[in-house]
Amino acid sequence: MGKLLKMEMLVVYFLTIVVFCITSSVTVPKSKKLKILFIGNSYTYTHEMPCIFEKIAKLKGKDVYVDSNTKGGCSLKEHCERDDMYEALRSEKWDLVVIQGYSREFIVSDKKIDIDSKPYIDKIIKAAKASNEKVKFAFYMTWAYKNGYHENESSNTSKKMIDRIAHGYEYLSKGYNIPVVPVGLVWQQMEDKNELNLYQRDRAHPSIYGSYAAACTFYASIFNESPEGVRTREIRKKKEAYIQKEVAAYLGY
Repeated sequence: MGKLLKMEMLVVYFLTIVVFCITSSVTVPKSKKLKILFIGNSYTYTHEMPCIFEKIAKLKGKDVYVDSNTKGGCSLKEHCERDDMYEALRSEKWDLVVIQGYSREFIVSDKKIDIDSKPYIDKIIKAAKASNEKVKFAFYMTWAYKNGYHENESSNTSKKMIDRIAHGYEYLSKGYNIPVVPVGLVWQQMEDKNELNLYQRDRAHPSIYGSYAAACTFYASIFNESPEGVRTREIRKKKEAYIQKEVAAYLGY
């Protein structure tokens, strides 16, 4: 896997977002509120993860406005069939649009990604740029199922599945020069330590701890600093501090 690099954004000061292989610089007016839209499915909306991210950012003194447009179980193709997604993209001049694919969408071959996913990423990018030509994008790398996906031999364990997911997002990152927020890799590190249960009973969707870890990863990736030190009261204090520390350690803060 390619080395993690960073994309710089200037919002009051330089912000960065973690990427795999590509560095690109973005300049945003210093006084401007950072407007972020999440497009995704239940991996985004469970426990209102974007709201947790926004709460962390505001407690850290960041001037942000966060919204989301989501529908459970949707692939990128299915998102692009929803009129309300386009309405959300038109509703603001977004500075950053976060794109999250279906949980198994990128465990396939690069060729299948080219056919089944890229045309719809193109549509999302085009629609967002119609409202703000300078809008930037980030891919939300999701996590593996706790026991992998048994209908696919290359993903039939958690380790195999996260490797496939990471490869798929890295492939997209290289092709689009768009950064990846590595939530799935942070999850894998935390799962290996087995201190918290990040999953719901279905062993796929996030528990509140999993959603909180995702929110912290977005904060650290976008603002290039540790999420440590805030108290959101979304979870117990010790668990909140533990997750913040794990995210910071993985991302090098």
